Amino acid sequence: MPESNAYAPEPTPPTPFLLPVLLVEPDDLARRAVAALLTSHGHRLAGAVVSGGEALETLRRQHVGVIVTEISLPDMALGEFLCEARQIRADVLVVTITGEGDLDVLAETLRFGVNALLSKYSSPHLLMTRIGAVFADGLLLDEITAPPLLAWLRRETGSETFVLPRREREVLELVLQGHSVRSVAQALGLAESTVKSHAAKAAARLGMRSSRLAATEASRRGLIANDPETIVLAERPGSPRRGTIVSPDGK
Repeated sequence: MPESNAYAPEPTPPTPFLLPVLLVEPDDLARRAVAALLTSHGHRLAGAVVSGGEALETLRRQHVGVIVTEISLPDMALGEFLCEARQIRADVLVVTITGEGDLDVLAETLRFGVNALLSKYSSPHLLMTRIGAVFADGLLLDEITAPPLLAWLRRETGSETFVLPRREREVLELVLQGHSVRSVAQALGLAESTVKSHAAKAAARLGMRSSRLAATEASRRGLIANDPETIVLAERPGSPRRGTIVSPDGK
């Protein structure tokens, strides 16, 4: 009989980025708030700046692995900023956060090859959890940005693809069976902290507030009923690269 479930009702805080984070936010109040959230959740800040120009100067002076940026910058278009940023550091990850609701603006942002497009209107905890789930060559959406964008994607390409990474799928399968963190760790040969991280990332991808809810939702969608060994890939609209589209809406 599986042990009693020991998962917290909220997703475990994300594993901090190993690389420094550069925050670009024109609004003073929002910049201070997001910077405080990032540091309180264990992320290392390389800087918190107002404009694209300041961000580029920081990139030239410091090692930056992740850019967290507002879509609307005061001195240059987002596409121009990201083009110059990737000339300085080609492998930098880009997380865009926005209060913008215009579909044309959101869809255009996808064409710049960002790794995440997240809404400022998510709760602070969920926003930080989702930032922690960002990975290279992927696209992370949330429950606010996903519905209009995936509807747009279906119209543009005729399809969308959503399959959980293997480890996250394995963890959720065991959670669904009622296993505790400890028994999942023993079954998969992982550290308990690693199990919690996989569970939190899966919950963030699915837009759920707990691992138990994420497992139930993944089962409902059939995401933990199949058995692929690798992540299924889908084209990023307007990009020659391929990346996993990860969102909380699998319809």
